This record gives sequence, structure tokens and C-alpha cells, in this order.
Amino acid sequence: MLSAKEEGMQLYATIRKQSKYSNQQEFGLKKKPIPFKVKLDFTDPYWPVKGGPGGNYTLYDVDLWVKCEDKLLKTPMHQRP
Repeated sequence: MLSAKEEGMQLYATIRKQSKYSNQQEFGLKKKPIPFKVKLDFTDPYWPVKGGPGGNYTLYDVDLWVKCEDKLLKTPMHQRP
């Protein structure tokens, strides 16, 4: 059984290469982007992704990941036209 602390969904993000903020992304071994913890706040319609090095991002700037059993699973998102 999950504890109260573990029940909530844990979201992470990486900054997309196409984003003008891509220079803020940190990289680990094999030059893979290191995901950072984020929260979604839809009361801010322009910058709903909160967290990471820049603090605020649009959904187009990041790829979202969900932590599930110690693994990060990429969340399919819409593509910018």
C-alpha cells in the first residue's frame, strides 16, 4: 500500500531541444537530459509548468514524464504546429 506521501502523481520535465530555453537543460552521462521535478498550475494559462532551472515553462517548452515504480515514463503530448 502506498503512503500518503507517495499517492500523488510525481511529474518531471525535460526542456525540449526546440525550446528557446534549451540552454537551461542539464545533461548527465551519455549527454542525456536530466529530468527535474515540476508541478502543473493551470491558473497560469501561459506558463503552467512550474519548477526547474527557469521556474516557469509552457507545455510546448518541455517533455513531461511521470514517475512510476522508480521509472520515468514519457507522457505523450501534443506537438506544436
